[in-house]
Amino acid sequence: MSEEQAIGLITYKNAKILGIEDRLGTVEKGKLASLTVWDQNPLHLAAFPRMVMAEGAVIRKARD
Repeated sequence: MSEEQAIGLITYKNAKILGIEDRLGTVEKGKLASLTVWDQNPLHLAAFPRMVMAEGAVIRKARD
């Protein structure tokens, strides 16, 4: 499986399975913004989240 397929599996495809892809799963206008900004490839074991947003609000931001 490619990295793109793996990310899609844990984002859009999960939302689709749950029947909420109209609100979550992709970054689009009108959807709830829940996302994580990583310091490197998120599939790498050493990846660390630099910022976490839930429904448009920053709920965690790493200290520099």
